[in-house]
Formats: sequence, C-alpha cells, structure tokens
Amino acid sequence: MLAEAQPQNHPRLREKLDAMLKKCEKEGCFPDDLDLTVAPVQRHNDFMIQWIYVIDLDRNTFHINGQPFFRLDNLPDPETFEDVISEDSYNVKACSVECPAEFRYNWKVPPPAVDESVLARYHDLSSGDTAVSIGTMLSLHDHLTDKESVRVGLIEVLIGQCITTQPLSIAFKEFESFTDHREIEPYYWSIACSVANLPFNIYALRNEPDPSDRLSQTELVWVRRDTCVHITTHLDDEKNLQGSVVRLVDEVMKCPNKDAVVFGVAFSIYHCVIVRIDRL
Repeated sequence: MLAEAQPQNHPRLREKLDAMLKKCEKEGCFPDDLDLTVAPVQRHNDFMIQWIYVIDLDRNTFHINGQPFFRLDNLPDPETFEDVISEDSYNVKACSVECPAEFRYNWKVPPPAVDESVLARYHDLSSGDTAVSIGTMLSLHDHLTDKESVRVGLIEVLIGQCITTQPLSIAFKEFESFTDHREIEPYYWSIACSVANLPFNIYALRNEPDPSDRLSQTELVWVRRDTCVHITTHLDDEKNLQGSVVRLVDEVMKCPNKDAVVFGVAFSIYHCVIVRIDRL
C-alpha cells in the first residue's frame, strides 16, 4: 500500500487507510491496555507518550516524534528502522549518519524557473561584479574586535537555541519543501523574518510565533533604515539567487530614504546572501 504514496494516488490511499482504521476500531484491534493508539490528528509528546509516528501523504514522508525521517514509499526493515533512530548535534531526533540514503526523507522541491528578463537585468546590474568577503563589503578589518566576537558568539548561541526548540527545528526543515517564496505561509515567514532580524534585535525570537497569527506578510521587509530583507527559497540555485538580488535592488532603488549605501539580504533559513547597493 505504501507504494501508492504518490500525489495522484492520495485520495485512494486515504480511503484505504480510513477503511482499515474503522475496521480495526470495530473489531477491537486496539484494546485499552495496548500501548498503541491511532488518531487522525497529530499528538504531542508528554510523559505518557514516548513515541509518535506520523504518515505524511502530502510529502511522502514518515515522521518520528514530529521530525521527518523516512521516505514513506521506501521504509527500512524493522531492524534498520530501530538502528538508525538517533539524535543530531542539538539533541533533536534525527536519522543517524549510517542510515542508507534510499530510506531518508527527501521533500526538497526543484528550484522554480526564473524569467529570462530577470536574469538579463541581473547581469546588467552586476556589471561583472563577483562575490567578495563580508569584511570587504562592510569595510571591516580582517579580524573581529573583542566586542564583535562577543556579539557573533551571542548570535550563534541564539541560533543554536532556536534549533534545539522542536517547533522551530521542524519549521526550518519545512523550508526545503516550499516551491517558492509565494508558498511560504505566514507562520514560517514570521520565523524566517525573526531569525533574519536576530543580528539587529536579539529579542526577535523571544517567543515562537503563534501558527494562528495572520501577520502582515510582505515579500520584502525593512529591518533597519539601511537594510532590506527578502524572505525566499532556493538560494542554492544560481538563477533564483540572481532573481532575489534583482528584487532587492528594485526595492532599494525606489525607497525614498537618502542613504547612499543600503544593504539587501536574501534569506532562506539555510542560505543568506548580502548585497551592497551604492545609490550614488
């Protein structure tokens, strides 16, 4: 049945699973003293619930305790299943490094197409400029001062704390499953915006955003007078990176403030691109 876990087969598979659940409930397959229950809504871990397994038909993924683990259409055998349940460096449930790649979940979607006119505009804007070091871009010394080192260390600790928080660590992984920036839901957009804002405001992530909040979501956000952030996806793809740079430049150039130098930041949780825009 798991071989049917393809998008076009979801309705049929859901019907089968619902029928199986109803049959089991009717026949008493889950007696009260059995340490197993089946529910249509995801539960949360507590002192009474140690393990939670979720069948994610939308993304063909099998989750363990809220974390994505395996391909739903290629689950490992029972022995391997138990052996590869481990934790990452942040004590979050994850596949061990020994887990064969064919079993690991992979919900990352291919990068979206970028219009050729946007790419042409990027090449016109860049004029052959190449990537430079952060120090060169910001006119900084090669070595951080003591104050700068402390601030960088604090940001690293804050980011690490975000990753150890299960809802946030799951949300970070979710970004790989979005088709493009237009598919980012308000909850995830709020998280990405808060993380991108951490260097400027260390209290940006005091609390996890409420999934029920409907924030004023915009494609580009001015986090400071001289800094504009573009929350997006697929910055590991050259064309999408170039498209994001064009959006940032266009936004900065139409901004009414008179700053001679403005910075654009393209941010996708896993990748960050900083663009310096000289407007004089």
